[in-house]
Amino acid sequence: MRFGLVIYGCNNEYFHTFIKGTEKYCRSHGIDLAVYVVGAPNWQPDDFGYHDWSLMKFVNRENLDGAVILTGTLCHFVTKKQIQDIIRGLLPLPLVSINVDVPGIPSVMENPDKAFSYLVEHLIVKHGFRRFAFVSSITASVEIRHRYDIFREVLSKHGIDFDEKNLFFGDYTFYSAQNEVGKIPDKAHVDFDAMVCVTDEMAYGAISALRNMGVSVPDDVVVTGFDNTSFSKSSFPTLTTVDQHIERQGELSAQILHDQTEGKSVRDIYSVETSCRLRKSCGCIHISDMENNSIDENGVYDNTRIIVASDHGRDLAEFDYMQFNGIDVECYNPLYMVKDFNAKGFKTSDEFMTIADTPTIITDGIIDNPMNPFTGKSLVHKA
Repeated sequence: MRFGLVIYGCNNEYFHTFIKGTEKYCRSHGIDLAVYVVGAPNWQPDDFGYHDWSLMKFVNRENLDGAVILTGTLCHFVTKKQIQDIIRGLLPLPLVSINVDVPGIPSVMENPDKAFSYLVEHLIVKHGFRRFAFVSSITASVEIRHRYDIFREVLSKHGIDFDEKNLFFGDYTFYSAQNEVGKIPDKAHVDFDAMVCVTDEMAYGAISALRNMGVSVPDDVVVTGFDNTSFSKSSFPTLTTVDQHIERQGELSAQILHDQTEGKSVRDIYSVETSCRLRKSCGCIHISDMENNSIDENGVYDNTRIIVASDHGRDLAEFDYMQFNGIDVECYNPLYMVKDFNAKGFKTSDEFMTIADTPTIITDGIIDNPMNPFTGKSLVHKA
């Protein structure tokens, strides 16, 4: 079996991460993956741009058993209806569309509403900012327009007027944002306190431009991004951003496509929730803090270990193997949950454990030979 992945390009971390997620699922299920880098309709960055788009003719039943289309990256210079028509034209090949809903085709949608709204609200409520700048895209991207709409809605909710002279347009690259923000004459003409960017890459470019004119981030202006790229965790300052769980989108899209090819029923829309990561570029973590990388919407640091214990669970029907004769035995099982440092996702374990194991797990890797303060005995079990 062979799946296709149709993407605009492969020149940044967003594409690399999506490919990684799709490839991960395909490899684990013995499926070949062919990646088609097709550019986008009506976008010809040079005289030979049409060569890229011509690869679309190979996305068909003759070459593939199905295809994942990263539609959100293909609609820069066409309308939503135009890109929907283009994607539907690939039928009857089994398809999954990413970040643009296409009627009749399963679509995986990143949902920025909660996390991006929280981010803008955070800048207003927590930090007290009322003067904003926004770095958007020159393209007609459905995703980017939606992020701008969220931004304006939150400002309006708080009675904040937005001066559109502080609306900048880039082409998703570091240098485009650096050049656009760099058109501000000097530090004296920076009349905003917070700059919200629609991608991490352009946030880095904006920070560079501000530095060049003597503006300190986050002391003078805070800057935020969107994508939670790996560099956002190690840049200086580390970048406050929104994680759209790109790898998960890729993995989920391949799974949905696989389900289609096996005749399983699939939904029209699959939503992948985003999450906010607060870091140094908005001032939530002090610039000198070398231990904490980010804080989530609940105020939990990345370097936090959390243990939740309960004497029984709930009948939530989350696990098929716990269903017996219509009874969810999960409600009769004690609950023991561990969120470890920098943990991602979750897994279940059949290992025998009790609440009495909590002190050992809490101190694991932190304290050498931990002792019970009441008995003076070691907390480490010795077989």
